[in-house]
Amino acid sequence: PPPPPPLFQAQDGIRDPDHSLVGSEMCIRDREQTAQHIRHDIKAPLDRLEQLVADNRAREVLNAARRVVDEVVEDQEIQRDVEPVSIVKFLSIWCANAQSELNVDDILFVDPGRDIWVRANNEGLEDTLEQLLMNARDFREQGTPISLSIQSSGSTIQVVFNNEGEQIAEPDLERVFSYSYSTRVRSAGEHLGLGLYQARRYMSAMGGGLSVRNWERGVEFIIELQRTSSQGS
Repeated sequence: PPPPPPLFQAQDGIRDPDHSLVGSEMCIRDREQTAQHIRHDIKAPLDRLEQLVADNRAREVLNAARRVVDEVVEDQEIQRDVEPVSIVKFLSIWCANAQSELNVDDILFVDPGRDIWVRANNEGLEDTLEQLLMNARDFREQGTPISLSIQSSGSTIQVVFNNEGEQIAEPDLERVFSYSYSTRVRSAGEHLGLGLYQARRYMSAMGGGLSVRNWERGVEFIIELQRTSSQGS
């Protein structure tokens, strides 16, 4: 007889409706158990070991290891809560809220005029959009709008985050996503350089991506998300 289908179908079983519910629930349980094991078997011993280590360099190494563990756990939690999202509705509401709550003027969302569904984690997507908005606000040419548009490409869609202003130097187009990389001047108490690094991690955990490119009058960040037909059907 043919082998049974894999437990984790592509896109949590969207293409296999007969197995999607059971497969997704089992995957969620597996991810939760994995996260619990990581916390208990790896992070807890690192925490105890740090209390016993006096050497500063050794503490730095332990802190780096703990950061990686924290990121793995966080990624598991993001993956667990990925679900179908109406990206047009999501962006329309988010843009309206961002202008008032984040006090950023001139956010322009180009509505494609049709409903488009993607696989995303709501909280992770909102955090990513906020990081990109803050970045565009800080580097745009004063008085110019920040625009968001949607482009389709086969099984994926791209949310293009566009601002006019200074371009990114070619060697830095990838470096901007590095841990702790920032061109901003750090003020007392500020923690800079984690935003784009974290945003790319969130998108990868959702099965998508985040990239950046220059255009003739500024910079575009591109969020990539996996497309689905409708509400998980």
